[in-house]
Amino acid sequence: MRTIQIFSVVFGVAVAACGGDASEPAKAGPAATATAPADAPNSASAAAVGDAVPSAAWDAIGANVEARFAELDAWADENSIDPKKDGEKIRAMKMAVAAKTAAPAWLEKSSWHDKEADVLFGVGMVSGIKNASLALSTAENRARAEIAKLLQTTVQQEKNETGSTTRTFTAVTLSGVRLVDWYQTKDGTLAALAAMPPAPK
Repeated sequence: MRTIQIFSVVFGVAVAACGGDASEPAKAGPAATATAPADAPNSASAAAVGDAVPSAAWDAIGANVEARFAELDAWADENSIDPKKDGEKIRAMKMAVAAKTAAPAWLEKSSWHDKEADVLFGVGMVSGIKNASLALSTAENRARAEIAKLLQTTVQQEKNETGSTTRTFTAVTLSGVRLVDWYQTKDGTLAALAAMPPAPK
């Protein structure tokens, strides 16, 4: 189905779409000095963001993840997003969502497992990067890295596998990770939230 394919490319592998540097180290947590990205989220015009903009007031719990996927997917479909051509519109949408007034509850976490819905969440933060696209991709990479750490711990605890087997399992299952929310603090720190639902049975 075309919309699912667009969604996985746009929100699952956002570094290429946003023009970020995939080699940027994936460290959790913000730097000590915060500098607002050159392109502030409020500068994104309605035309740049497009129609059916995802809700900024999304509650990050496992039970809501599939609905969030559908919401983001609808935005991509409604605006006929091509990740190879529309990187700027993708970034503008994310930064518009990041401009929410109230700080989300997930901002206080690094990673967690919603056991009821079996969904893994990872939070990535960055500050001090003036280029908005690079700041966004760095925060998203760090969110993915948080899920990787959480997943590796979970696999080791549940299966007691060897290091090589665990790393292979982690690399395979991380393909299901998707970015679901963004937030920018008043001091310019940019945060991204990634989610990984259970694999289809």
